[in-house]
Amino acid sequence: MSDDITKVVRVDPESDLWEAVRDLVHRHDREFEPPISDRMTIRAYVEQFRHPPGFMIAALDGEKVVACVGGFVSHPRRHVPFLQCGVVDLQYRRGGIATRLIEEAMKFLVEQGCVAVETRTWSTHKVCRDMLIRLGFELIERHEDDRGSGIDTLIYARALPRE
Repeated sequence: MSDDITKVVRVDPESDLWEAVRDLVHRHDREFEPPISDRMTIRAYVEQFRHPPGFMIAALDGEKVVACVGGFVSHPRRHVPFLQCGVVDLQYRRGGIATRLIEEAMKFLVEQGCVAVETRTWSTHKVCRDMLIRLGFELIERHEDDRGSGIDTLIYARALPRE
């Protein structure tokens, strides 16, 4: 593992990195609440970010994909800019990579003309909630027991910085 991630990239739809992104999401599937694979295949989940309005930002350590954030310029159901999938490999956590990826995703959304962004997490995911608050997101919706008994879906939003 490098002391610093060498690259943060927007994953091109034709890139060879998509298989590595799928592998990363698959390895961490059971950390999601509920697991992604309980809702759809990992392949289908990752593919939704491959083409517009979807996008994927990845962190590379050398040539290895170690983290990713997927989102939509316009979410298929919410019809707003939305960050949806964030995964960081275990040995790279607590080093600011997720923050860096979200910042890059927000820059991309600004380039696309977006003025605000939403995201979601679940009520028991304290690390994510704390990071979102540090990044200026505010809680705008709570869906009680949406992910199981005692596990709420939380929707956060924030304005995007101007160019």
